[in-house]
Amino acid sequence: MHRLSDYQTFLTQFLRNYHTTGSVIPSGRALSSALCRYVGYGGKPQKILEAGPGTGAVTGCIIDRMRQEDELWMVELNPTFASHLRGAFEDKPAFRDVASR
Repeated sequence: MHRLSDYQTFLTQFLRNYHTTGSVIPSGRALSSALCRYVGYGGKPQKILEAGPGTGAVTGCIIDRMRQEDELWMVELNPTFASHLRGAFEDKPAFRDVASR
């Protein structure tokens, strides 16, 4: 159900704000996995910056790979996407688990 809502939100915002939306569709699993390949590696805690998370397609992959001491910082220009992400951090258990980080 969340994925359908994510796609609907993304496509609506793409049509309304195509000049500031970096993609035509949300990132898929293969791209998300490639973008997150270094999350959770190394001996030191990571500070991860996600620029333009949109509806959180890559964010979910980042969250799955984060270690307990890692931090996630996100910057989103689109207020609708930002609101959608705030909802994800309240509603989705995996997102909720890392909300304080």
